[in-house]
Amino acid sequence: MIGENWLNKIGIAILVIGIGFFVKYAIDQNWIGEIGRVMIGLGTGAGLIGIAYFLRTKYRAFSSVLIGGGLSIFYYTISIAYHDYHIFNQSSAFGIMTVITLLSTILAVKMDRKELAIIALIGGFSSPFMVQGESANHMVFFSYIAILNMGMLLLSYFKKWDILQKLSLGFTLLFFGGWLIIEPIVPGTKLNTGFIFSTVYFIQFLGMNMIYNLKNKIKFNAWEFIQMLSVISLYYAAMMYLLSFNGYTQYQGLFTASLAVILG
Repeated sequence: MIGENWLNKIGIAILVIGIGFFVKYAIDQNWIGEIGRVMIGLGTGAGLIGIAYFLRTKYRAFSSVLIGGGLSIFYYTISIAYHDYHIFNQSSAFGIMTVITLLSTILAVKMDRKELAIIALIGGFSSPFMVQGESANHMVFFSYIAILNMGMLLLSYFKKWDILQKLSLGFTLLFFGGWLIIEPIVPGTKLNTGFIFSTVYFIQFLGMNMIYNLKNKIKFNAWEFIQMLSVISLYYAAMMYLLSFNGYTQYQGLFTASLAVILG
């Protein structure tokens, strides 16, 4: 518990903080330009991940902590490059962080470490706060969330890590559900955006709950049926809300019947 858990996490935290102080000192002394600072951050993160991958068989716990530190350095380096140095635009920063998250997911599957996938998921969903622009671009933002959820869907094909599905659903509800409720209604615009992404997220989360069991021919238990029913109910509620507030109440019955036929 102490040697393979606590000390590892304390050690990687000290390492990340120490690197940050060194880079800050070098910046204050004007030793390193903006591009150089970003390269140092990316190089340090890559170095930690490389060392961790080399040590993965002999020191499993320690290698996972190292990868977590490397991924954290990646995320915050791109965040600084976007916010402070303006090296990337918002779409590019989202794209790079998507690649980082997908890399994390691949490493989690390859090394069979659930905590790496959790780090990747939390890092991916916290990235919008790191690269938040002056004006919101909902299509880019929700497309980014869809990409993250697609990564979790692919991961669900290989691993039965239910905690990832719960975290992904929770973050999606927080961001997308919050937008549905808080954002003022704009006729047509919100309906189209809401319909597209509600449907995409519905398919993704329904797939997350089903794909592993179907692939391995495992019977669904009661909790899994409850999860699927919850996803269906959330999708239905979102669509009823969008149709109602956009003045299309006459189509609510048609949508209800169509969804019943598809799920039936």
